[in-house]
Amino acid sequence: MAFLIALPVLLLFARAVADGTVLLTGLAFVWLSWRRADWQWLQQPWVRAGLALWLLLLMLTALAPDPARSFIYAAFFGRWILFAAALQCWLLADLPARRLVQASLIGVLAFVLFDSFWQYFTGFNVWGDAKFTSVRLTGPFGDPSPGVLCIKVLFIAAAGIYALQAGKGFWQQFIVLLATLNLGLLFIFATGERMPFMMYGLGMVVVLVALMLAHKGRRLLMTSVFLLASGLIVFTAYQQKATWHRTVVTTVDTLANFWQTPYGQVIESGYQVWLDRPLLGHGIHTYKKACNALKEQGGVAHCFHHPHNIYLHWLVEAGIIGLAGFLVLLGLLLRASCNHLWAQRRWMPLGFVWATYLATFWPIAASPGMFNNWMAGLIWFGIGWSLAVNQDAGRLGPDHHVI
Repeated sequence: MAFLIALPVLLLFARAVADGTVLLTGLAFVWLSWRRADWQWLQQPWVRAGLALWLLLLMLTALAPDPARSFIYAAFFGRWILFAAALQCWLLADLPARRLVQASLIGVLAFVLFDSFWQYFTGFNVWGDAKFTSVRLTGPFGDPSPGVLCIKVLFIAAAGIYALQAGKGFWQQFIVLLATLNLGLLFIFATGERMPFMMYGLGMVVVLVALMLAHKGRRLLMTSVFLLASGLIVFTAYQQKATWHRTVVTTVDTLANFWQTPYGQVIESGYQVWLDRPLLGHGIHTYKKACNALKEQGGVAHCFHHPHNIYLHWLVEAGIIGLAGFLVLLGLLLRASCNHLWAQRRWMPLGFVWATYLATFWPIAASPGMFNNWMAGLIWFGIGWSLAVNQDAGRLGPDHHVI
């Protein structure tokens, strides 16, 4: 119980501890499976695909230009598969455990939002740390990443808040959910992070569409209330001129002139680096080295820390073969996270699951890669939670709560 309460804190706030938490959780799950002589989780297609991808990465590493550099990162990729399986089949396998984690996550995110809004209005967070810039926040994290970190788990917390209103009447559920989603939108807006703002907006629409599918007879009223609330949010945000310009106006400008922006430049650089070794890639965690080498030859004009797109990242470091393996894994993960919910028309849990996936895997999203330890821990936490929700729907049937 204590570990479940601490898990969101460990993943969000402790970079070094987060990686150890993931590894130890996976190893503990394997040990428990051995003690119980229960290896049924290995029969799942997504687990087999994940372990096969792990083996593939190790094989590709042997063929990489710098195999020693890549091997350690490829070797530790398997911990993400074990971590997600541990969440699905052990730690979050039943509703009380998920609700405990959801409650802990709500508390952690409440602090993050409070600290970020405090920094937005006063210039300093509760620790006395100043804003990163006049239009970028650090919140409690020390660097300008509260939005991109929290978006990975915001919809899980929203699911928890929605579940707390069960049995209290439709309109209370709807108003509380709408207020929760809009508060999250204002938070992402205040951070000044453009891509998380776009991705959160997309996820918010997905959840609201799920709500309308779940309550078809109230669509007109819900749409009216949603539009009114959205208008108030836009009006409030527009009053913050500098942040509005940073988060909204420059986003529109970036999309209109994409290839002339840093986003376009990093995609172009990643593409050129991929062309240098298209089939096998350069090896895990070698993008920057490969890009700098190509830059010295005049092949690219700019180099960045990573390609800023998950799919391009896989292409650059694992080639077409690695990306194909990842896409197979992602497809099987989506199926294992949604098939029972879809068959039972459980629109609200399905909406929260889809929003959680879209926050990371929308193809055009600029985001850190899945080999970034801190970020990957949150990504795989969301995947594990989604798998557990869908698994419980299949086990319990349509008449039981799963969030």
